[in-house]
Amino acid sequence: MECDLDYNTASIKELVDFCKASAHRALPGSPHVIRLSQTTVAKFGTGVRQAEADNQSNAFRLLNPHVVRIPQVFRFLKHQIGPDTEEGYLIIEYIDGQAPKPDSYIDLTTILLPILKQFRTIQSDIPSALGGGPAYGIF
Repeated sequence: MECDLDYNTASIKELVDFCKASAHRALPGSPHVIRLSQTTVAKFGTGVRQAEADNQSNAFRLLNPHVVRIPQVFRFLKHQIGPDTEEGYLIIEYIDGQAPKPDSYIDLTTILLPILKQFRTIQSDIPSALGGGPAYGIF
């Protein structure tokens, strides 16, 4: 892929500039997910938090990859965009695939059932997000 960005060595400024200038590399339907290379993407925005990176890292470690494939987290950075506002930049493994279309949602229930059963195997004494701390989003 031309003009790849090395997420290991890129500064936060280089990463921000690359993502903001790379609208043509955005994944379909997701303007805040940018391909960095053949094997990595960056998800970024004000709603991207360290807790998401922690949850995804734990899911990658705990869940059976033969049941559900979780992209590996490589790096998380924060960029201050205002006095009280920051954007998170989550660098993760790119996994090729297609986003499901609404007319296939019913068929997805058979695929989701074993994945949800996998999540049931994770035990904790304290209700929280998978990475600890507060939970965000619908799940």
